[in-house]
Amino acid sequence: MNVEWCNQSRAIKYLFKYINKGYDRVTAILDNADDSECSNKVIDEIKNYLDCRYISPCEAVWRIFAYPIHSREPAVQRLSFHLPGRNPILYEDGEDIDDILSKPGIDQSMFTAWMEANNNYSEAKELTYSEFPRFFVYNKKEKIWSRRKCGYTIGRLYYVPPTCGELFYLRMMLNFVRGPTNYDQIKSANGVIHNSFRDACFALGLLNDDREYIEAIKEASCWGLGDYLRKLFTVMLMSNNLSLTDEELKTRCLYEIEMILQDNRKSLKEYPHMPFPEYFVRLKFQNEQQGVFEKIVEAVSKEDGGVFFVYGHGGTGKTYLWIVLTSFLRSQGMIVLTVALSGIAALLLPGGRTAHSRFAIPLTVHEDSVCNIKQNSELAELLKQTKLIIWDEASMVHRYSVEAVDKSLRDIMSSTNNNNANLPFGGKVVVFGGDFRQILPVIPGSGRTEIVNASICSSYI
Repeated sequence: MNVEWCNQSRAIKYLFKYINKGYDRVTAILDNADDSECSNKVIDEIKNYLDCRYISPCEAVWRIFAYPIHSREPAVQRLSFHLPGRNPILYEDGEDIDDILSKPGIDQSMFTAWMEANNNYSEAKELTYSEFPRFFVYNKKEKIWSRRKCGYTIGRLYYVPPTCGELFYLRMMLNFVRGPTNYDQIKSANGVIHNSFRDACFALGLLNDDREYIEAIKEASCWGLGDYLRKLFTVMLMSNNLSLTDEELKTRCLYEIEMILQDNRKSLKEYPHMPFPEYFVRLKFQNEQQGVFEKIVEAVSKEDGGVFFVYGHGGTGKTYLWIVLTSFLRSQGMIVLTVALSGIAALLLPGGRTAHSRFAIPLTVHEDSVCNIKQNSELAELLKQTKLIIWDEASMVHRYSVEAVDKSLRDIMSSTNNNNANLPFGGKVVVFGGDFRQILPVIPGSGRTEIVNASICSSYI
C-alpha cells in the first residue's frame, strides 16, 4: 500500500490529485431476479432518489413551493484576450496539428470577434471591452457578438499578473480604449501607433509615477493575503530589470529565506552578525537533504556541470530542498530555473513554470525533436546565464522531451565554448526529481515495455 497524508497549508493545490491515495470503491446490490422479471420490474424513481441522498424537511418544503435553489444576479461574463496570433485552441487527442491549423475560423476568438463587432456596429465604438457584454451577447458556436435583447451582464477581464509582460499592458489598455478594430488601434495613443502596448501605456500616462504598480497593488489588496502581496511587491521591484545585481537578487529572495527560517522555527535575531549566505547553515535538514544540498551547491560553484536525480516519494522533502537551493543560489546573484511537468507542481516551486513553457518543448516529441529556441534570443541568453536547472516530476516526463532540452542546450552553449557541445545539457547543472512509483509517461494504447522505454531511465542521459 502507498498511503500518504499531506498536512501543509499549500497541500490544497493537490486536492484532487495527491492528498489521499486509496483503493477504488464500488457500491453493488445483489438481486436474484431473472431477466424476464427484470424487464417487467417497476422502477421506483422516488426511492432511487432518496437512496442517493437525504433531503431535510426545510429543503423539501423549499422544493415543493418551487423556490429558486440558486441564483446569480447580476450575471458576470469573463472576457478573454490574447496577444496577436496567440489565441487558445482546443482540439481532440490524436488530431494532426496541420489539420487543426487549417480549419476555417481557427484564428478567431472572443477577443477578435469583439474587434470585428466594433467594425460592424456603430454604437460599439463608444464602449470598452468590459462594457461590451452589457449591450451585446457572445455566441460561442458562431464566434460572433450580437445585440442584446434582454438581461443584464457585467463584463470582467481575466486577471493577468505583471510578470506576463505585454499581456499585462494589453489588459491595461483595454480598460481605456474604445471601439478598436485591430491591434494597432489598441496600441495607438495620441494619434501615434506605438511598437508595444507598454509604450502605449506610457504615452497615455498610465505608467508615470509608478501608477502601474500602485493600481496593481490596490487591485490585489482586495483579495490577496499578506504573503502574496509581499511577493507581488518583490516581483514589481524586479520586473523591469533585465540584468540584476547581486543586491537586487538578494532582495528578491529575502522573503523566501525568511519563510524557510520561520518554518524551521529559527529567528533572524539569533544570528545578527552572521553573513547573509551563512543563514543556510542553520537550516534544519532531514535525512539526506544536507548531503544533496552540499553536493549540488559544490557542482554549481565549480561550474563543471553535472546531472543529478533526487529520488523520493511524496513527503520526503523534495519541494523543501528545491526552495532552499533556489533561494541560496539566487541570493548569491545566480540564476536558477525551476520547472515541473504539471502546472500544479510548478506552483509549489519559487518562480516555477511548466517545462514546456520554459524550454519551448514541442507538443509532439520524437527522437529527433529539439526545442524551439533560437540563438541570440532572450530565452537563449537566459539559459546561457543560468547556473542551475531544477526539474521536478521528471519521472513522468517522456525521455524525448528531456533529450530535446539536452540537444538544445548543447547547441546554445557551444556558441560560448565548443567543448560544451560534448557535455550533457551543455555543461549546465541539472537536478531532476521525482518518484518512479507514481505515474510514468502516459502513452495511449501502449504496454509496459513501451512505457518503460519512454521513461527517463531509458534515456542516454
